[in-house]
Amino acid sequence: MEPNPGDRAHPGDQSSPVIGPAPLIEPSPPIDPTPLIDPTPLIQLVEIP
Repeated sequence: MEPNPGDRAHPGDQSSPVIGPAPLIEPSPPIDPTPLIDPTPLIQLVEIP
């Protein structure tokens, strides 16, 4: 009986924290394109001179 509730407790606790960090990782990718815009203007300035 102990192993049954134990196994359920482990996956339950893990699933809870996993859902938290999951959404945090999604907003991360949108941040990548932002830095890509910065280097673009820098390249134009170099081409002008």
